[in-house]
Amino acid sequence: MRISPVTRRHFALAVAALAAAGVVATAVVALNDHSSAGDGRAGSRTLPRSAPPIAWTDPPVAYAITYRVTDRTGTQWRTTTEVDRVRRPFDARREVHAGPSVKSPLDSTTISALGWQKTTSPRAADAVLQVPPGMPATDVRPDAVRDDAIDASYFDPAERREVLGRACQVYRTLQPAVAGALEPAERDGSVHSEICIDAEGLVLEEVTFRDGHLTHRRVATALDLSPHLTDADFATSGTPLTLQQGGGSVRPVAPDSRPPGPEFFELPAPPDGFTMVGRFAVIPPQPQAFTDPTLSDFRRAGVSDVYQRGADALIVERGGTVGGKPPFAPVPEAPTVDVGPALGQAAVILGLSGTELRVTFADGHYVRVIGTLPVARLTELARSLVLRPGGELVYLDR
Repeated sequence: MRISPVTRRHFALAVAALAAAGVVATAVVALNDHSSAGDGRAGSRTLPRSAPPIAWTDPPVAYAITYRVTDRTGTQWRTTTEVDRVRRPFDARREVHAGPSVKSPLDSTTISALGWQKTTSPRAADAVLQVPPGMPATDVRPDAVRDDAIDASYFDPAERREVLGRACQVYRTLQPAVAGALEPAERDGSVHSEICIDAEGLVLEEVTFRDGHLTHRRVATALDLSPHLTDADFATSGTPLTLQQGGGSVRPVAPDSRPPGPEFFELPAPPDGFTMVGRFAVIPPQPQAFTDPTLSDFRRAGVSDVYQRGADALIVERGGTVGGKPPFAPVPEAPTVDVGPALGQAAVILGLSGTELRVTFADGHYVRVIGTLPVARLTELARSLVLRPGGELVYLDR
């Protein structure tokens, strides 16, 4: 990767941030079948090859979906129930019940909002922390990555199935339907998952196999594409964890303010159809870097611009580490794209919650463009970044 000289002077960016300690209506359908995974694929059936192809549509802005989840440990099956309520692109609420229905005792609740996450459980105190602005980990977007994942051999198309009367396309992949970087499907033949995605990009079923044996299954039992959701569903009230306790810091700053330094990368204007939600000074959760003196040079901070278009999100993040250490673990198998003379080559990291273009430099600084958009569009946006003079961050929460 070619290292641009201008980015070597962005150290003030991290220092400045660290100093700031179409909804489609449908009927609600339900499947009253709570049999164990040991019975096979109850609630899901294979469609014949002659069935009509799936006509992909726009993803819903909001939805509520209930899953029956079964996991095998040895010869025993454990069944739980997950209820996801999502208001895209930033809000999500997942309730996990310790049994086969929503009437089972509530085991945990995870709430995500822009820059916040809250976890509650009857077994522990509430945990509230500030997290980098982005898409919730519990709301995957396979529709946004599908074509790129197939081209990169991360998705291997298989049969079509039907769940809740809705057709879905099965893709074989190494990972279950969770956030995180995808990996080539041929890397490990002993473990794989099969994810069934419907026309609107929702995961209706996922199964995981180890050495040919089913070990995990998650199947939709109810779906509502026009749920009644309010701000209260995504409230994250409470005292956030400090940096030393494992929390982060997310502070809004004036959209036209910039951190000190000679240059700063930003989009010249919001992309077509997008509106700017805000600019934020961000310190991600990194407890070890704040409690272990030997890791203090790895402390990372940056400035994120957040944009929204319906269900889609776009984040442009610029940052670095205090001591010039590598800000991220390497992803050696990630393909690269050219994002212009100022930035050079960007690693392409495909994930089920969003795709990332990442440029890192030898001095510990980086630029990331993240979004629920195809790689080609993210590449265009990365190439359109312009250099602005640095200045002073104006905090809006003082």
